[in-house]
Amino acid sequence: MTVLTPPRHPLIDNAFADACRWCAGQVIDDQPALAHAARVAVTLGEHVTDPAPELIAAALLHDSPDFAPAGIDLDVVLGHRYGIQVVRIVRALQAEHHALDTDTPIIVADDLPVLLASTADKIVALTSLSRRAHKSG
Repeated sequence: MTVLTPPRHPLIDNAFADACRWCAGQVIDDQPALAHAARVAVTLGEHVTDPAPELIAAALLHDSPDFAPAGIDLDVVLGHRYGIQVVRIVRALQAEHHALDTDTPIIVADDLPVLLASTADKIVALTSLSRRAHKSG
């Protein structure tokens, strides 16, 4: 049983539905983007006792700045559907992703929900990288 096993909190159900729509046709680490988002959420549930629904929703939606339809105001949509906490976590991970492409990345380390989501994202990415490296020989 995982944080994504039904029955789920309505916030998680809605986030999963949006992630399904927004990730459709997208790829992360040679896998469907939805699989990546789900793995990040499940990883949080495996390592965090009783994670808040907002944290799991943010994990499912953390790549939405890259995948959501261009015509929507993502902050308004996420804020209305999921609350400001989800917007904050999603935007912090987006900023971190961009910062990691610079020579001097600044990583948020004093915001526990952001740190947890970021760590789960990195665990999933490193696991995928390791799996692909192993397959390539």
